[in-house]
Amino acid sequence: IHPYKGKHDNLKTLDERMLANISVLNPGVKMPGACQPLSVVPPVYLEWYKKLFERGERIGPPTSLTAVVVLAPTIKRLSGSDHFLIEEIGVFDGPIVAYVGNNTLTTGSVYAGMHPVGRAGAGSVLAVTTALNHPVLGRLQHGRLVLADVLRKTELSLSVAADEIMATAGRIYLRNGDLLQEVSLTELPTRIMAGVDVVGSVLGQATQLFEGVVVQNLLGAMYVGLLPESGKFYEVRVPELDDYKVIDAKFERGILVVIAAKQGKYDRMVFRFDNGFQSYDMRRVEDIPLAAVNFTVLDSGIAALLNENEELELFPQTPGSASIKVIPDPAIGGDCRLFSRGVQTMFARDNSLYKITMKKTP
Repeated sequence: IHPYKGKHDNLKTLDERMLANISVLNPGVKMPGACQPLSVVPPVYLEWYKKLFERGERIGPPTSLTAVVVLAPTIKRLSGSDHFLIEEIGVFDGPIVAYVGNNTLTTGSVYAGMHPVGRAGAGSVLAVTTALNHPVLGRLQHGRLVLADVLRKTELSLSVAADEIMATAGRIYLRNGDLLQEVSLTELPTRIMAGVDVVGSVLGQATQLFEGVVVQNLLGAMYVGLLPESGKFYEVRVPELDDYKVIDAKFERGILVVIAAKQGKYDRMVFRFDNGFQSYDMRRVEDIPLAAVNFTVLDSGIAALLNENEELELFPQTPGSASIKVIPDPAIGGDCRLFSRGVQTMFARDNSLYKITMKKTP
């Protein structure tokens, strides 16, 4: 986070904060929940930052570290909600990575409903079969794809090379050199058969894979490859991303959200595409604290996005619609990750999964 970002009750601008030496280290400043706690900063550096940003001293950095950096998650108790009815669905064995079709992937396990059905290693991604919602895990091992039938506890018979792996909406995609491939899963009475289908071509060295989207920088011209459903791949030229470095992105149901950097600052852009992916509108928020893209889209066509101010934005997926509702609420913060199930909004906080519903207004 920028040393003078965060929120202060009285000082609203960067200039006011800098002139008053009120940085994010000040106890009167609230940092976004997505940020790591200050305790992860080695004490020798933390003291240097205090001298720089709180006391106005101009001194060089320390020459050596005297403490080990320990990355620990920030855990908040769920506070009362002003706008939502929040119901805990379950508690799992670790932080929740993905939730697809009532299957949950944590950092260590896979659950069908609330029942643990298998273990998951680091870097695993979750797919589900179309007919029976059967969980399948994918991971890369020594440059090759490994697939596991979670319920039968067997590896699927498939040998294919891959440089990158990504999962979206219960589907697994691979980048294999300059080819973008989708894993196909066919359910039989006693086993699952797996294969790969080429869905598009990319320039491997200029390509980034994010959830549901492929970002390509072709000699300074930015293109996005959208993956709305199985077997579909739409390449769209997006000049609004030229001159940016994309840090994080996600595409879901016609909406693409991008966090990108330019000239030392981060911007968030929301693109909404028409049904044919021929046109789009775009909304940009400039100079934000760096945070991961965090949104979901319901079956109703309403998107729920957790923004950099820890506010929930609700807006339709339809391009051209000016409707947007911004809801600040103490129960929803930067440590929540949004998911959906049908028309139900869900969120995970650490190892707990919740469903949320808007309260009815009198």
